Amino acid sequence: MGRGRAPAYLLIGASAALAAVAAAGATPVVRTISHGTPFASCSLDGRAPPGLFVGAEVEPSLAANPRAPRNLVAVYQVDRWTNGAARGIAASFTHDGGATWREVPLPFSACAHGGLRSFARASDPWVSFDPAGRAYAIALGPGIEVSTSADGGRRWSPPKVLATNSGRYVVDKCAVTADPARANVAYAVWERYLRRSSGPPIESDTMLAITRDGGRSWSSPRVILPHGDKAGPMSSVILGDSRRKQLLHLAEWQAGGFPAPDLAHETLLELQVSRDGGRTWSPPRRIARVRTVGGDLRDPATRRVIRPSVASFGLDRRSGAMYAAWTDSRFAAGKTDQVVIARSTDGGRTWSAPARVATGAKGISIIPSVAAAGGRVAVTYFAPAARRRGLRAPFRYVLALSRDGGRTFRSTPVGAPFDLSDAPALAGDPSLLVPPGLFLGDYMGLIARRAGFATAFVTTNPVVTNRTDVRFARLG
Repeated sequence: MGRGRAPAYLLIGASAALAAVAAAGATPVVRTISHGTPFASCSLDGRAPPGLFVGAEVEPSLAANPRAPRNLVAVYQVDRWTNGAARGIAASFTHDGGATWREVPLPFSACAHGGLRSFARASDPWVSFDPAGRAYAIALGPGIEVSTSADGGRRWSPPKVLATNSGRYVVDKCAVTADPARANVAYAVWERYLRRSSGPPIESDTMLAITRDGGRSWSSPRVILPHGDKAGPMSSVILGDSRRKQLLHLAEWQAGGFPAPDLAHETLLELQVSRDGGRTWSPPRRIARVRTVGGDLRDPATRRVIRPSVASFGLDRRSGAMYAAWTDSRFAAGKTDQVVIARSTDGGRTWSAPARVATGAKGISIIPSVAAAGGRVAVTYFAPAARRRGLRAPFRYVLALSRDGGRTFRSTPVGAPFDLSDAPALAGDPSLLVPPGLFLGDYMGLIARRAGFATAFVTTNPVVTNRTDVRFARLG
């Protein structure tokens, strides 16, 4: 979407607020920030073809503008396909701290105005603000694409293509991080899989591209974490540690077990450090070994497979403490996954042993996100709720809040219980490393703010034409 075109908006106001369930402390107010589909008129796929969940919004990322803290932007997939990606990406933005939101399509697929006409799908959205208030949004379309907004999310530039699929490589899982101390500087990372003559690609490299002019141009992509033998990173993110004047590359490394990790194959969380703005990187250091049931993760009520998530990483910019949260079966005898956390207080040189954050009914907890500020640590996740009439697979979103640097947590429900079985059911595509299962997203949005935390998350609706929505809440 070009900067000069004024889009049509959907206003999502306070009337859309959902009453949160009473819990210890202040009750979070939950608002719905997605609304239907902006791609309903897209004729590229026909009318509601099989395998398309029209109106299903999933996998949000959230960012706050440091120049105007009441300005937040969430980006997410809209109209999810069962075999991978969605018809497009949308952004919802607010300038009043989250009381009202407006939604606009982003130019990351052929279904969006300004999108590249060669591809009708997009996935893996991520958003970040730089110190000057410029927003950077990245997504996977026909390749890795980045768009920017200089007005808090209202208008977005035509996308810059950083990499594309080729006969030798296929790209996946992208993230963008604006430098917290330098305006107009941002770092984009993604995984580049090496194609094989037969079977799915199982070796991958982490790629990095940098902009130093606000997204107008980007450096040539280069490898910062190379693949191993039948192994490589499956997800990556950059964090900017301005206190120590270093960049952190945190990655989830997978050996075999494709398309989803499992107990039979090694999965590691790793860290690399750059002290020269991303030009050179340290050898990877191990954070922890992940012991996940992965593709065999199941809802305890219905036994349906749940799509596994990716690890989440957070940095307390005041203290420099780092946190990693992921799903792991070590405290459940290898039977199901639970959310665990590890922390480092020495710049990533050493890490604590993994500790369980919390468990839901029958032990399962899924899709963790972590953020930290001023010694407080927030971890959000989904866990089974008490059995509710009319809900086959009752789940709810939960905040676990620590006031002692992640040593102990107190949990609070966020929003009402929902039926996980209403989520889009992905058939998966092993040839493209798309795991199957009930899908809310590989991640949710969670950020630290001056007065607590804020989250963008997904819950289901009992409506076939609108299976999921993105919600927003201020926490803590």
